[in-house]
Amino acid sequence: MKTADVLVTNMRPGALQRLGLDYEQLAELNPRLVYCNAQGFRTDSNRAGLAAYDEIVQASSGMADLMRRATGKPTYAPTILADKLCALTIVYSVLAAVVHQRTTGRGRRVEVPMADGQRPRLARRAPDGGHVPPGRAADDPLGHAAVSAPPHARAR
Repeated sequence: MKTADVLVTNMRPGALQRLGLDYEQLAELNPRLVYCNAQGFRTDSNRAGLAAYDEIVQASSGMADLMRRATGKPTYAPTILADKLCALTIVYSVLAAVVHQRTTGRGRRVEVPMADGQRPRLARRAPDGGHVPPGRAADDPLGHAAVSAPPHARAR
């Protein structure tokens, strides 16, 4: 760890601390370290210590409700969509931190909470320019019409 540029982990913060692998301990050893922890929920939330995997993230972020509105029954997306979107968030977040590292010589902690990372991707633009939260449609009961893009609603 003394010469590592980046560490990416998906272990819960409590487990990392018990193993001596939390950010504070590793940053003392290597101040240039970019430390990325991808966990289910924000470390400052009441769910911080809970384990999470794709289905839990889909349910807690509202993604499963979008499937219910589209299919008529509660279900999960037929792929590990939350995991894939989290992976993309990790990539661009770590790259931004590496730019900071190369510019300043200092590392930093990057937190990627899976559930929180899904919510902005599920938000829709309302006609007035505001956001429509998951579970609500701007202009379509099934939520298929996108008001911020050219018409592509389902045929009626």
